[in-house]
Amino acid sequence: MEAGLPVLGVENRSLELPPGLMLRVCQEVQKGQKDDNPEVPVPKAIYMPKRPAKLNKNGKETVIGLNTFNVLEYPKNKVFQYDISFSNGGHEKRALIKKIWQSKTVQDKIGEFFLFDGNKIAWSTSLVTGNQKEIAIQVDLDQEAGYKPNPRNTFKVFIAFAKEVSFKVLNNYLASGDIVKHGEPQLIEALHFLDHLMREGPSRRLTQVKKSFFHKNLDRADLGHGVEAIKGCFASMRLANTSLSNGQLGGCLSVNVDVANGTFLSAGPLLDRCVQLAKKTDVNDFIRAFLKDRDSWSTCWMKRAFTPLTHCEVVKQHMADNLLTPAARTKSKIMRIIPKTASQHIFDAPAMDAEGKFIKEYDADGKPVKKTEKMSVKTYFKKRWNKDINDHLPLVELTKKGELVPMEMLTITLHNRFRQKLDEYQTSQMIKFAVTLPSQRWKNIQGAVDMLGWEKDRILNHYGLKINTKRVEVKARILPAPEPTFANSKVSASDASRARWRIDGKKFCNFGIGLQSWGVAIISDGKPGVGEVVVKQFIDKMVTVMSGHGMTVGKDPLIKVYSTQLGANLYSIFHDDVTKACHGTKPTLLVFIVPNRNSEIYLRIKKNCECRFGVASQVMQSAQMPKKQEQYMSNVALKINAKLGGVNSYAVGMLSPLKPMIPNSKIVGPSTCVIGGDVSHPSPGSDGASTAAITVSQDKFFVRYSAVCNTNGRRVEMISDANIEAAFNHTIEHWVEKHAKCPELIMYYRDGVSEGQYSQVILQEVHAMKKYFLAKYQSTPKFTVIIAGKRHHIRFFPKQGDKTGNPLPGTLVELGATHAQDWDFYLCSHQAIKGTARPVHYQVILNEAQVSNEELQAFTFEHSFQYCRSTTPVSLFPAIYYAHLASNRSKAHEPKVVPPPVVPPPVVPAPNIMDLSIEDHERAGSKKSGSKVELPIQALMPVKNDGDSLHLRMWYV
Repeated sequence: MEAGLPVLGVENRSLELPPGLMLRVCQEVQKGQKDDNPEVPVPKAIYMPKRPAKLNKNGKETVIGLNTFNVLEYPKNKVFQYDISFSNGGHEKRALIKKIWQSKTVQDKIGEFFLFDGNKIAWSTSLVTGNQKEIAIQVDLDQEAGYKPNPRNTFKVFIAFAKEVSFKVLNNYLASGDIVKHGEPQLIEALHFLDHLMREGPSRRLTQVKKSFFHKNLDRADLGHGVEAIKGCFASMRLANTSLSNGQLGGCLSVNVDVANGTFLSAGPLLDRCVQLAKKTDVNDFIRAFLKDRDSWSTCWMKRAFTPLTHCEVVKQHMADNLLTPAARTKSKIMRIIPKTASQHIFDAPAMDAEGKFIKEYDADGKPVKKTEKMSVKTYFKKRWNKDINDHLPLVELTKKGELVPMEMLTITLHNRFRQKLDEYQTSQMIKFAVTLPSQRWKNIQGAVDMLGWEKDRILNHYGLKINTKRVEVKARILPAPEPTFANSKVSASDASRARWRIDGKKFCNFGIGLQSWGVAIISDGKPGVGEVVVKQFIDKMVTVMSGHGMTVGKDPLIKVYSTQLGANLYSIFHDDVTKACHGTKPTLLVFIVPNRNSEIYLRIKKNCECRFGVASQVMQSAQMPKKQEQYMSNVALKINAKLGGVNSYAVGMLSPLKPMIPNSKIVGPSTCVIGGDVSHPSPGSDGASTAAITVSQDKFFVRYSAVCNTNGRRVEMISDANIEAAFNHTIEHWVEKHAKCPELIMYYRDGVSEGQYSQVILQEVHAMKKYFLAKYQSTPKFTVIIAGKRHHIRFFPKQGDKTGNPLPGTLVELGATHAQDWDFYLCSHQAIKGTARPVHYQVILNEAQVSNEELQAFTFEHSFQYCRSTTPVSLFPAIYYAHLASNRSKAHEPKVVPPPVVPPPVVPAPNIMDLSIEDHERAGSKKSGSKVELPIQALMPVKNDGDSLHLRMWYV
């Protein structure tokens, strides 16, 4: 293996480091670890493959603009680093730390140019500790907010000098791309400082969400149901490579700037947002629903609909209207909505006179005496604030103070993030808002650069960091397209390079088990729909189309209407009817014509056919039946033929086994097996299981892929050893049986892994695969492992692109946005249908087979042309794409889970804290009671193997 830098096993969330700089934990992680198979030792150090000395010269040259901006000048003055701690030993919550640090007391002491990372590290160009090793600053947050001094809300900030930040290693790395021995920590420290320095100015002026920034004057769109989208900007500093003056590749620092589309709760009256979140027409409709649900509040849908309001910042309008109230006292955050109205909740309120002022009494020693009286929230707000409260709305419990406030007295502030999954309508509106053509996206990026304001940033100028406002432009390549080849003809490379081709009159290459016995079920939901006559006309024409593609179609299928009123029995009745119509022969395909996009019906169809009957299925919309479009029928035929084990076409290019053009190819050959891996996670807020999917090629052309998927713990990214073994027991065994030998090379394409987890892919997943091969076949293949990622912000803006301004398929970028030392590249293999194309980032993390740069890139690009479901090249390598499909389909394979009985949380008395002007009331807290019961994770139901090997065919497409 080529020597590079060791891989770090800890994810860095603050800045983008080359994976090769994420280093040296392997020995510590594995120290003392015992392996149950010592013949496959856990590696003690992992080295990233270095970037090949020569870039790819295949295809033709083009110039690509990137949304990256190089750093021109670096800090020349001394920068001192400090360790920051707090009086509570660093256990304060992040929000409290931010509040303490931004207090006037602290800021007056440290000055404008003192930077803090929000955790434990700070920097300055001056030595604020002077001759002392550490200084302490005391902050009274109550006094800062306009209250009386309070020792219980007083904190100390300790600032201790740590070291001087060294830029020597960074400068050496940027000049040569090399790192001095043991210099990695200094390099990471310098990068951490520069990354924070770059975002410090914008974070003080704008709303920051991780690496994105938003402003109240930016473009926004209403997504419906109380949610809006805002077009902000993303900015991240990263190490990249560039061409040096001597013609060699070297390092540089650049800032990646892109559009960031964020979702937020719409600012405004909380009552209006609650009506929208509950999907009610008006306040009266909302009240009726609330009064109906409040007795079953813990399990009702309305309570779940209010989940996005948790920790949402609000203004207490009754206090904000009082000009004498300090602004800091008017803001708070929501804990939850409670099923009590303003007249139902009775509490001990401070005694008030007729004008609503608190009565202050003192004892003989002059000490204040607390005087209270019982009253409802409704009465309190009338007496204290002269507000008439609606007696039919729920109350809102706020955080920290445990205060209960009427819903109509609160207003949501700007930029409260909406963290839940968007519904179908919101998603469609978000796509309309977010999707923009390259020309418009570039204008938005230029606007983002102006918003960041590097040239006028006082903090950047103080430290001496200068960033170029002109984008990076690099020389790229457009790789030659392969020829999609069918049994009787082929698509020329020039036509294929246009990223779309027709298959009229073209015969598929292979037909699998053929379409001998099949049936068509017309699903009726009781509403007027398509009839048997129209469906028969469609099926007759579709048979003609499939025959034209060379498919063998048996006798006419059974066509019959089935009502959804049959419930779960519908599918077994249909299956039995088709079996009888075929004289007892097992169906090879069951076709369902559904009236709409009801996901529940779709999932039931797939679960019954794949897990219960072991039969391939095809679902079509009834709206397509009257149209009888041949193109649609051909697209469906592509899927059906793949599900039956057939091959539609081969991509014949530089690396095709039919016509190899790269001599001494390491990949092309009968001993190579391609594996794809992906782990999908449930939506935010869900406690569902993660799902791992593994796909394995079954032929020498890498067209047919078997897939196995199963649950993989809760939000666990690494595929478990048990899942790898279970998948290989089906797929690899079949591969070995078919090829009569064990694979010699495994091309493992893995998706969805962050840079900090690259080492774990090798230490866990690849290690488990090698153990399997050694135990089963006494042989260990060589592995080439490639990570594919689409969650990045690099975009291509070509000087000469397609008609929409997007890059042409095959556009390859190896400079400007890629890492200086590590082997990675960006490849845009598809044509964007809408908006701006997103290239895929491929990172090579292991190359035991010594596959060359040109061969790997050609292999990755050419196989995007033989994705079985389309007549276009796809954006992602097919093995990963198929793993996505299988993982998504796995939802249909979930077994029925009976939830445990709901145990109600213990009854906690409602807080009696109602007014923040009484200091003692402010200190009281409120804790959320009850604990969430997690359902046990159960394995998915397997695809049934009933003699015709559906589990080895492409059932998931």
